[in-house]
Amino acid sequence: MKKLYFLFIILTSSLIFSQTPPTYSVDVEYYRFSNGCNNSNVPAQTRKTCDANTTSWNLKNGSTTIATENISLSSVTNTYSIPLLSSYSLSAQVFCSCSGGVPSVPYYVCSESATQTILANGYTYNGVTTNAYGIERSIMSGGYAGGFSIGPSTQVCIGTVVVKNFRPNGITISKVNPSIPAEYIAGQQVDFFAVTPGSAGTRFPDVAYHWQYSLDNKVTWIDVPVSMSNRPNPSFSIKDLLGEIDHVNHFGPIDFRLGYNNRAFTEPYRIVYKPGTVLVKDRTFENPNCYEDDVKNLVVYFDRKLETGETLSILHIVPYPKPAQVTPMLVQPEVTALTYDADTKWYKYKFNIPSGTNLENRYYVIEYQSSVNGVPKGTLTMGEPFLYEAPAPVKFIIQPLTHPSCNNDLVEVKMNVMGGTGTYRFYVDNTLISPTPIKESDGFYHIRNLNPTAENIIKVTDNKDCIEKNI
Repeated sequence: MKKLYFLFIILTSSLIFSQTPPTYSVDVEYYRFSNGCNNSNVPAQTRKTCDANTTSWNLKNGSTTIATENISLSSVTNTYSIPLLSSYSLSAQVFCSCSGGVPSVPYYVCSESATQTILANGYTYNGVTTNAYGIERSIMSGGYAGGFSIGPSTQVCIGTVVVKNFRPNGITISKVNPSIPAEYIAGQQVDFFAVTPGSAGTRFPDVAYHWQYSLDNKVTWIDVPVSMSNRPNPSFSIKDLLGEIDHVNHFGPIDFRLGYNNRAFTEPYRIVYKPGTVLVKDRTFENPNCYEDDVKNLVVYFDRKLETGETLSILHIVPYPKPAQVTPMLVQPEVTALTYDADTKWYKYKFNIPSGTNLENRYYVIEYQSSVNGVPKGTLTMGEPFLYEAPAPVKFIIQPLTHPSCNNDLVEVKMNVMGGTGTYRFYVDNTLISPTPIKESDGFYHIRNLNPTAENIIKVTDNKDCIEKNI
């Protein structure tokens, strides 16, 4: 038993110590000028004949050389694998031997060099640090991290050396529980993550963990929102990613990767997105006819019936867009069965709307969740949002009466009427006035030929028979 235990320790340790350290791939573009070592420090009479014997660049970690090459006249771009570091030293140098000229001069040696420190964000040259370029910008854009385009300002007649297109090597995408297929239902948080090579805790800069997704079989790649990206362990649901309305249009395969634009840092990782519950196909909603009336009805149509053991454990409406703090409305009891609708060939549920139920004037959307044998499944907010509009109350204000000038003269009533549908009917003692009064040039409706000694009851309704309430 002890020997087996000891062997286990050896095998485990060997796996730990054999882990490959993380690296970047970088491209280095370089070439030198054709006019040789034409440097202002060299005597004037030698400039035309002073040719570079050795021109080179090197990339270092402190004093350790990571990569180095001689610089030729023709432009060269090579790719190098370099260790993950927070900064790098890039040097370019030229060694020249010169002789001849008119008049003849002695043998002359010129040697020039330039060194730049490439930082995570920017670079340092000649004691000055600038935020331009840098490792992280190169990761994001594929552009320059640092380098030299050598000219008179540097007093170095070398040419061009550019380090660009930093990209992390060896990152893979895995799953917390790989034994479970990579399937996710609506509302479920993803549990895949980026695995960085090397020992535990080793990480590339955050910008290397830039998540993208594809809805068209890896043809087009879309950046996830910044709030969900730039971390090895993303935190979101597919509903969060695609939106409460649009996510239902993308059930099926969805691909993920790390990268930018056409630069992939990992192989694609495919998940399968599933609803986990019935799907809303349609809904009908009717606003109340009159002010302070109850909501008339809300009927929801689903794509299928509930299976054995399946219930709608949550079914209500919520405001759209959904605020962070929300109180559900029209909360329904647990739904155990749906009714088949022969006209649509879908399955429907009619909301139970308690008496006295009123809503705010705004958009709402249906939210629900299934449970199968008591285990919650996909949470969905589905269907086109519907607008609840409380009807404007019908109101009328009778203007002060003008008393008749003579005995037994008839009188008239004028009134300001507002609200409702804007189309009104007028009643005197429950008798409809015909023809219907219209708003006259003074802005009032007039009811004429009333008996001045009678006590008349005047009622105004709109075309939905709504009347003024609480008067």
